[in-house]
Amino acid sequence: MGILRDYYSGGYSSPFGDPRPGGRKHRGQDISHSSTPGIIGVPALRSGVVVGKTAPSNNHGFGHGITIRSKLDDGNLWDISYSHGPWASLQKIGEYVPAGKIILHEGTSGSTNGSCVHIEQRRVSSGAYIDPLPEIKKIAARDDGSEGAPASPVSFQRTAKANSNGRTGPGRGYPVIDVLKAGTVGTFKASVQAEVVEGNGTWIQGFYSGLWYWSGAFN
Repeated sequence: MGILRDYYSGGYSSPFGDPRPGGRKHRGQDISHSSTPGIIGVPALRSGVVVGKTAPSNNHGFGHGITIRSKLDDGNLWDISYSHGPWASLQKIGEYVPAGKIILHEGTSGSTNGSCVHIEQRRVSSGAYIDPLPEIKKIAARDDGSEGAPASPVSFQRTAKANSNGRTGPGRGYPVIDVLKAGTVGTFKASVQAEVVEGNGTWIQGFYSGLWYWSGAFN
């Protein structure tokens, strides 16, 4: 069995839609495998790019959390958020995360009745939240061990056909750290669907630098 099947096949509690104080509804699915914070690692359901992180605050009840943007089987971009970690995730904004990588631990930060992870699924195009449990169960059911994080990333090369900005994340809003000049052969380790530029939403990540480049600038 794979790491995703092992983790996501059970431990469900406090489902989507459960009533909350003030007339609110629970916007996600809680999962708990231990009453002790920091013991159980939470693997990323899907490969994707880190687009947000939270820290404990009086303005929200998420505690330490992380949000990963992924292209799911329906072809749409979705943000999957994981909350209540006992400490901050080590992943940085703009970092590519493979499915199965431990991104958080079950914890009690934020508003929670016990050690768990709170998972939400939000469609990027509309901002609508849906019950994440069907996606969770689908991933768990089909994981035969091949869904987990690879031991090392597969590399590929592209030649810059124009000067290409290397950014800290897959989008023009992220800072430019370096520039690959036209004709330079770059080595890359990942591609994701992110900000669409001139009809092309594919971004590629530098193997050594970790920076993100728009694929339209390469042959």
